[in-house]
Amino acid sequence: AIVSGSKTALLDFIANHPDSEHLPEARHKVDSIDWADAINENSIDAMELYLAQHANGEHADEATTNIKQLKSKTLQPEEKSQVVSILRHFFQSINAKDEDALQSSVAPILTNFLGKQDASRADVATFLNKIYKEDITNMNWHLNNDYKIDKKEVGDERYEYTVNFSSMQKIERGSAENSQEVRYQIKATINADGLISAMAMTKILE
Repeated sequence: AIVSGSKTALLDFIANHPDSEHLPEARHKVDSIDWADAINENSIDAMELYLAQHANGEHADEATTNIKQLKSKTLQPEEKSQVVSILRHFFQSINAKDEDALQSSVAPILTNFLGKQDASRADVATFLNKIYKEDITNMNWHLNNDYKIDKKEVGDERYEYTVNFSSMQKIERGSAENSQEVRYQIKATINADGLISAMAMTKILE
């Protein structure tokens, strides 16, 4: 089994010779094969598979460290879903002209909000009231699915996300025939608590 270098052969040996003096050697070899596979793939799934197979393996600590490092650099699907959900909630609150919901989606103090430094939630509410002019009967912000998300570790397994994306703002005045569409490029920061902590918008001229 050792000469063949086959994991299957080694596992057969372990199963068929549980009292063999070579058992530690065979287990070490299997551990080494699985670790080599995990290193070659170098993914979170591969490291987690190694730990599932070798909870107390020779490389368990290294696998745990690698998982942490990979997570700090790699945006997971569930993280993207969370980020998108936070942004949608913000703009849906504008569409609904819901001041409380809007304020609940932002940090108590934003480092920058549309050019204002150290903006408060009250400043965000003021923005909502300002954009709804008297002649506006309906407003709808549609987020385009072009998110570019950068991830940064800001604490022990705590992350901040910087998002660049575009959005279309549709404004209706009196009737659908009097509608106006404006496209914006938006950059937002979402902190480790899942709140928007910065936002900038640039109008895109067609």
